[in-house]
Amino acid sequence: VPFLSRILAFAPFAPVNQKYFEKTGKKFGQDSSHVIATGPYKIKDWKLGDNTVQLVKNPKYWDAKNVKVKEIKLDVITDPEKAAIAFENGNADYVRLSGQLVSKYHKDKNFVDEISNFNHYLIFNMKEPGINNANLRKAISVSLNRKEITTHILKDGSVPVHSMVMRKLGENPKTGKDFADESTTNLSQYSPADAKKYWNKAKSETKLRSFTLLYDDSDPSYSNVAAYIKAQVEKNLPGMKVNLQQVSKKTRLDKMAKSNFDAGISRWAPDYGDISAVLNMYVTGNASNYAKWSDPEYDRLIAQANKETDLSKRYQLLLKANNILVDSAACPPLYQAGAPVLRRTNIKDMPMHISGVPLVFKYVYIK
Repeated sequence: VPFLSRILAFAPFAPVNQKYFEKTGKKFGQDSSHVIATGPYKIKDWKLGDNTVQLVKNPKYWDAKNVKVKEIKLDVITDPEKAAIAFENGNADYVRLSGQLVSKYHKDKNFVDEISNFNHYLIFNMKEPGINNANLRKAISVSLNRKEITTHILKDGSVPVHSMVMRKLGENPKTGKDFADESTTNLSQYSPADAKKYWNKAKSETKLRSFTLLYDDSDPSYSNVAAYIKAQVEKNLPGMKVNLQQVSKKTRLDKMAKSNFDAGISRWAPDYGDISAVLNMYVTGNASNYAKWSDPEYDRLIAQANKETDLSKRYQLLLKANNILVDSAACPPLYQAGAPVLRRTNIKDMPMHISGVPLVFKYVYIK
């Protein structure tokens, strides 16, 4: 397994002391008195449900001499505006921004335009007659201007994507180029002319003239994105009607798992720091492959890549697989969500990770 080290660095592989776990039973992890720390910090005076988590330096950590910050306070503030106010008042040093707050603070000296680990994309149900028509899906994909979505609708630092794999997840071993930028497919590029071409072909192959776009209420921006998709598809594919259906996230996932949908807006983030964390999902039979898309050549490339120890050869296999997936328009990528923050300029060495635990404080220092 060429990406084994990255799986082992994933949080579920963190060690748990078996004797301590069995001794504490149901109390394990329920408060700071029933947790053993092996990392650079320990949890202090915390119980389940507290909105504040106090981390203190662990003197027994193997590399304690390189841990510079002695205490870190994590406050759970669910309202982004209240979090921003806490930053302005000096009660917080690092906060996430969203929505209109990005426009408000983007010129602030403490503003940092981070990118999140989530790719958002359309997903089509291959079991649904008409929706399984490749030319129809391609017409829909190229009818959408991803730049317009990020610039005029989201306005939160999100960026257009043309690959199923998000930026910063993998790079070419030889050139250092980002995998997301090396996708050669045009099926995620805006082209009204191509949309018309594909639509004309689709009309002779399927009688489908309406479908329902499913999205959930977990992200307030989804309503606007869905409305945009509806408008663009009905504009560029004359005669096609798009119905919008908003449900809870739980209901959306349930519908997709049961193939009870036409098309939907979904998102995915890598569990571990490797390209395979995204592309493995679309192998035939994978439980998370809600599109029920299947391609023998794709399966062959992924199987070969998952055994290939030559990193350059493996990279090219994964790139070919990614392009096959995007060209199928089964799950057209739309955008990678922004994750802009306000961070004090004197806080150093605290990057946001694209996979796994987003923030690690071991190397943080105050200048």
